[in-house]
Amino acid sequence: MPERVSKSLGRVALAAAAVAAALAPQAAVVWGALAVGLAARARAYGKRRVAAAGLIPAALFALTLAALEWLGRREISLLGVRTLAVFLLSRAALAGLSGARLLAASRPGSRRQGAIMFGLFTAHFAWVLGEEARRLLIARRLAAPRRMGPGGFRSLEWALAGLFQRALTRAERFYAAQWLRGLGQ
Repeated sequence: MPERVSKSLGRVALAAAAVAAALAPQAAVVWGALAVGLAARARAYGKRRVAAAGLIPAALFALTLAALEWLGRREISLLGVRTLAVFLLSRAALAGLSGARLLAASRPGSRRQGAIMFGLFTAHFAWVLGEEARRLLIARRLAAPRRMGPGGFRSLEWALAGLFQRALTRAERFYAAQWLRGLGQ
């Protein structure tokens, strides 16, 4: 089997696992999808430190979702794990692909186009969240009087609060734009 075909099949399998992680009610499927996503990320990056550093914003987002669930209902669902699994699998499936070529190859209004748009939106939002986190932590490093102690922890607290506020605002604006276009209904 040619290498190009095997890469395409691998991408399709990763995309199918992302959809399964998003829709499956069974916890074992979601946890299995997370394990596959972590393995794909480790294989792609090789170095554990680089692979782990890129997960920090998505992991913080998933932890925030779990904390909000705990505060609201006193129980935690699989939403955070599902979020990480879909993030990892969709990033792995779309790594190195051109969104413009994928969309041009699909028929407007088809299910394939919807799946491609979902993957591209997820990858774009994760990239934006990672860039926001990187910029905030650089600004904190330049502005904080010290990294540890009362001033350092307070600056980290404010930086993370700003990150979550901007991420939620961006997600809300994105959803509103999609809803106005008829995609969020």
